[in-house]
Amino acid sequence: ISLKTQELYVIVFVARYLDLFTTYISLYNTVMKIIFLATSVCIVWYMRYHKVVKQTYNKDQDTFRHYFLIPPCFALALLIHRSFTVME
Repeated sequence: ISLKTQELYVIVFVARYLDLFTTYISLYNTVMKIIFLATSVCIVWYMRYHKVVKQTYNKDQDTFRHYFLIPPCFALALLIHRSFTVME
């Protein structure tokens, strides 16, 4: 499992579930959003800081430069949207 990919998943889930505390759809929907966010953050935390899991992560093989992917995606998100709001 790539740590950088998991970090991208955290960014995606946080951006996708910004409406968690403003729009209530159902209990199931709210719980599942919280579970997705929590598990994604836990995976990243374990891969970075947990003694045993951190030792199994091979940083030399995880060479994808994910920081080059984030700005173009953010720029596209600003260009392609329905309404120019934070939640959109």
